[in-house]
Amino acid sequence: MLSDFTSFNTVNHLVDNSSQTLLAVSGGIDSIVMTDLFHRAGFSFSIAHANFQLRGEESSRDELFVRKLAEKYKVKVFVKHFETAKYARKNKLSIQVAARQLRYEWFDELLVKHGFDRIAAAHHLDDQVETFLINLARGTGIAGLHGILPLQGNIIRPMLFTGRKEIEAYADAQHLEFVEDSSNKSVKYTRNRIRHKVIPELEKINPSFRKALTDTILNIRDAEAIYRNAIEEKRSSIFEVKGESVYIPLKVFFNLKPLLSWAYELLSPYGFNLSNLKDIIGLKEAVAGKEVVSPTHRLVRDRDYLIIVPGGESCEKEYSLHAGDLLQGITSPVKLTFEIMDKAPDKFEDEKNSAYLDFDKLEFPLQIRKWRRGDYFYPLGMSQRKRLSDFFIDLKFSKIDKENQWLLCSGVDIVWVIGQRIDDRYKIMPGTVRIFKINSCSDD
Repeated sequence: MLSDFTSFNTVNHLVDNSSQTLLAVSGGIDSIVMTDLFHRAGFSFSIAHANFQLRGEESSRDELFVRKLAEKYKVKVFVKHFETAKYARKNKLSIQVAARQLRYEWFDELLVKHGFDRIAAAHHLDDQVETFLINLARGTGIAGLHGILPLQGNIIRPMLFTGRKEIEAYADAQHLEFVEDSSNKSVKYTRNRIRHKVIPELEKINPSFRKALTDTILNIRDAEAIYRNAIEEKRSSIFEVKGESVYIPLKVFFNLKPLLSWAYELLSPYGFNLSNLKDIIGLKEAVAGKEVVSPTHRLVRDRDYLIIVPGGESCEKEYSLHAGDLLQGITSPVKLTFEIMDKAPDKFEDEKNSAYLDFDKLEFPLQIRKWRRGDYFYPLGMSQRKRLSDFFIDLKFSKIDKENQWLLCSGVDIVWVIGQRIDDRYKIMPGTVRIFKINSCSDD
């Protein structure tokens, strides 16, 4: 097994003689065999053991066993106690998910603090088969069928070359001691039901079921690589990135076939999942402004585009602009520079990005805010007020454009739709004594 272990790690570029690896060791047979193989291969490693405090004396027994194991191999051991049940209740998670989150967050901390290259978990081929069946039973896309990967981020699985029977045979031949987790026998956990009830039935149909499914997983993994390449090519060809927003032409998107699969694969990186697909497809016939929301993003239907934007900042937030800010300008929420002039310039700059206001008509502090329903102003050159919503329509603003538009206000009046138009009531007149010049600066 040692030669297969070193060969697998070399081929998959997981570990070499210069690596510093942190082994996740529970004390069970899988992690014990992994530890022994690391030792015999001459790889440099330390051990990490998470005590989840879920099994009373068994948890304490496992911790003591792992500490003695570290002494046996003369390596450093890290141990941490977790209040797993409390964490699961607080975050409304299952015990298994809570333990996984706590464990890997801690491993990441150790990796950064102590300079480890990677974290090794002892998943093997039987875990691969079980994970495939769990994902299949729950429903999944192609990513859920590629099984456990040998390398995923900072996590390596150096035991994926072998199965449970071979691991047991190695432990027996090397006289390795290990501890048994009594919960592994309980069929109340999904993985254990798959292991003890489902797989034995499938092996009655095909005695070589584990090997056959492992080969199938490898084939799916190769097919997924081709599939992912096609997805990324399509994404780069139809997604137009503008700052934090992504624009997708409506006609192109809704002509993709099969639309459901394309929609899922293109939009899932933004938090959209299978449960969103019906609503996303419904945007084809929806009015402009209709949106679908994910935990992290919003997908907004515009006139000609679907627009992906991050979960947005509240439009109700206001910023005050005090007289003291006029000395050096501001950079947030929008970049503005200021100048007080005693006479009008010979030539006015770009009327969109420069505002010339009658300083003595302004009431400080000014406010900078987003638009609200019912807002109106008197656009420069007009003697009658205009609703801001109508002004935005004239500019062909999308819903996102409207949400991103900042306003400069004096009291209840909008004096400048920043970067667009000033209010006619605040323009400079022949009798103006002080002129307030404001420049809106781009982020470029």
